[in-house]
Amino acid sequence: MQWPIGDPYSWLVFVHVGALLAFVMAHGVSVGVLFALRRGGSLERTRSLLDLSSSSFTAVYASVLVLLLSGIAAGIARSFFTSGRWWLWVSLAIFFGIVVFMSWVRWVRMIDVRHAAGLQTPDDVKKGIPAPEPGDEAAIVAAVERTLPWLVLAVGLGGLLVILVMMMFKPF
Repeated sequence: MQWPIGDPYSWLVFVHVGALLAFVMAHGVSVGVLFALRRGGSLERTRSLLDLSSSSFTAVYASVLVLLLSGIAAGIARSFFTSGRWWLWVSLAIFFGIVVFMSWVRWVRMIDVRHAAGLQTPDDVKKGIPAPEPGDEAAIVAAVERTLPWLVLAVGLGGLLVILVMMMFKPF
């Protein structure tokens, strides 16, 4: 398939795919941290890994925003929303399902990990709540296991692959 350089739709798809690559790179940091934390280690190592994960979230959120907006714009440009086919609507539903699940992991489960490591969350800082006392290595590993890292990987990667099938083959 050839993409004409002067076609705005081609540029929207280019931006969309570029945002996906940026998202996967940035979010891969956090997923890698989840698996690295399962091995345990010193408190300093754990805190460094959690800080690394947190530092990637500006790029994650920015790339998700560009990914979503460029995908919607491309869908509008080619009238995919009103064509009577459902692949784009299903893709958006899957996307938002992934966002809800990942938000639950981020805002519920990872709070436990940060607290087990004796770190404040951004909400703790805003509310003036001091950092809790850190737990031992076993408490930290147990908190990490409750994040269900394999499920996080399966939902994120599996969902993206289903969306990719929808975009490539437009099955319905």
